Amino acid sequence: MRTRTVIAGRLGAVGELWGNRGLRRAQLAWGGFHAAEWASVVALSVVAFETDGAGAVGLVLFARMVPSAFVAPLVAVVGDRYRRERILVVVHLVRACACLGAAIALVVSTGVVAVYVLAVLAAVPLAAHRPCHLSLAPLLARTPRELAASNVAALTFESIAVLLGPAAAAVLLAVSGPAAVFGTCAIVSFLSFVAIAGVHPSGLVAPPEERPSVRRELREGARALVENRPVRLVVGLFGAQAFVRGVSTSCS
Repeated sequence: MRTRTVIAGRLGAVGELWGNRGLRRAQLAWGGFHAAEWASVVALSVVAFETDGAGAVGLVLFARMVPSAFVAPLVAVVGDRYRRERILVVVHLVRACACLGAAIALVVSTGVVAVYVLAVLAAVPLAAHRPCHLSLAPLLARTPRELAASNVAALTFESIAVLLGPAAAAVLLAVSGPAAVFGTCAIVSFLSFVAIAGVHPSGLVAPPEERPSVRRELREGARALVENRPVRLVVGLFGAQAFVRGVSTSCS
């Protein structure tokens, strides 16, 4: 009974935001991003295992996390200086091009190193995607109810993507191969790019003369993290969750 209630609540949230064109397109792009992410991870793992063994799988998946770790401190600053939807357009376009490049590299047999490099490139937008999307939703919601529904819908779409992405990759691997998976991820990422390109929020970024320097923003953020215990706790828990997820993905 409780499961039915939860499912009904999530479906109701999805229906709530469906009348908001901007939120609808943003959430579809969100789901597409995560589906392509998990499907490409499966394909990359298969390529690495077949070429260099189990050790290469963990090494390559770890290498995918390194760029995000270095980019993450700058993401919040960039998100405050430029329009979120434009950043997301770049995110989805980079992912589409990288996946397409990996598919082509496999088809023409240019070497597995090219696939590894493109897979790492596809992971660079990871750090920018989640914060920019979550900060874009309040600019698109017309009412607090729509914003709450958007948060529930985002969780629903992400959960579905985590399930369907690897499942679709498994089917494509069975009937074709990793190149087909990367090609499909490129198509899904391009569709996400098209979806987010049609989003036009009303919120504006601060003019250049009102923006603090990047160094100052980073310094103030570090100070807030050190001095504010609740913030430190939330960031620590989120970081631990991301670390565990990355380790579990590498081990699997």
